[in-house]
Formats: sequence, C-alpha cells, structure tokens
Amino acid sequence: MLIREATTEDWAAIWPFFHTIVAAGETLTYPLDLGREDAQGWWYVAAP
Repeated sequence: MLIREATTEDWAAIWPFFHTIVAAGETLTYPLDLGREDAQGWWYVAAP
C-alpha cells in the first residue's frame, strides 16, 4: 500500500465519503450543508 498526500486530482474520490460523514453531523465540526467547492478548499490547506 502506498500512502501519500492527497492531491486535487484525488478530490473526485474523496468528496463522496467526506460529504457523507459531514452531512451525518456526528463526527466532524463542519457545517452540515458544506458544499463541494468550500469543502475542497478546507481539505487542501496549505502547509505551514
């Protein structure tokens, strides 16, 4: 198994499971109605 940083090309695969988890409102503290574009901006935060 290769573990690597996610890239923007990975977003299409990340969004479905991320959205399901956020929309359930039971784990993450993101807004329940977080849209795809805003979520992508939050997911890919620049390194410090």
